[in-house]
Amino acid sequence: MLEKLQLRKRKLDKKLKSVKAWRKISFIIFAAAFASVLIYSVVASVVAAPPVAAALAAASSVPVGSMGKWFNSLMKKYEDALRGEKEVISSMQAGTFVAIKDLDNIRVLVDNLEIQISSLLQR
Repeated sequence: MLEKLQLRKRKLDKKLKSVKAWRKISFIIFAAAFASVLIYSVVASVVAAPPVAAALAAASSVPVGSMGKWFNSLMKKYEDALRGEKEVISSMQAGTFVAIKDLDNIRVLVDNLEIQISSLLQR
């Protein structure tokens, strides 16, 4: 049981590490997309009419920024769920370890009792 919990904890550690990496990568992608939209709006304002470029920049920058925030919140919730599961597994490991030690103590006491009973029967 303890080995299974340790295996599950290692898997969760790998998932947590992967989520952190994907969160950073997604942040970089959305930041680059937002910056490219801003650069595009500046170029469009120089080339095209300023009112058209301003409307185009305002219309395109809002979805990119809000989508990045939404994706970041999803990743944060998933990361928090993984951390919670990891904490539960850690507490289960501690409980299992205590239970195993208690069972070992009981086994030692039973062995001592068997020795005492056998010595009493021999007398």
